[in-house]
Amino acid sequence: EFPLEVGPWQGREVPIPVNVQKVAKNDDFLSRLYVNQAASQWASLYVAYTAKPRTMMGHRPQVCYPASGWIHDSTERIKVISQGGLNIPCLLHRFRRPAPSYEEVLIVNFYIVNGQLTDDESVFTGIGWRTPNIAGNPARYVAQVQISSVLENSIHSAACDFTDLLLTWFPDSATTNNHKPLIDK
Repeated sequence: EFPLEVGPWQGREVPIPVNVQKVAKNDDFLSRLYVNQAASQWASLYVAYTAKPRTMMGHRPQVCYPASGWIHDSTERIKVISQGGLNIPCLLHRFRRPAPSYEEVLIVNFYIVNGQLTDDESVFTGIGWRTPNIAGNPARYVAQVQISSVLENSIHSAACDFTDLLLTWFPDSATTNNHKPLIDK
């Protein structure tokens, strides 16, 4: 139900192969390609959701992209400011494919953990996350957000334009949708 039109961005579904879905073991996901024709930009939006955070461990760009033949060049911590002024802690990853492809891709990646924003996977990898959610708490989850493109300005623009709307789909622990950084580095 996430809109195909977000501000100046027009989106279309991008299927995820069934074998990839089985390996990821996510409860739900969103995979779209968005184009902002006015700004000559495009960005892919991938959101993976799970109520079993342990299944998210190990599924991050620094692992999955090299497993698909990409070379990891660098990762740096950055902050992206959303349209609503939210300060989003993110990781900016740079990958490339070797010759003869010579492709490059940049990825902004962050997590929503029980409604709180973080760029640190270790927040949800402890033993406390391995117990079952017997109470059915709707705010006990991890969502991984990845926005990728070949141009850095495209991923920054998309992150700025998509994040506020995206966060309305995820409850926080107080059910107020008052999202804030979990760890401010």
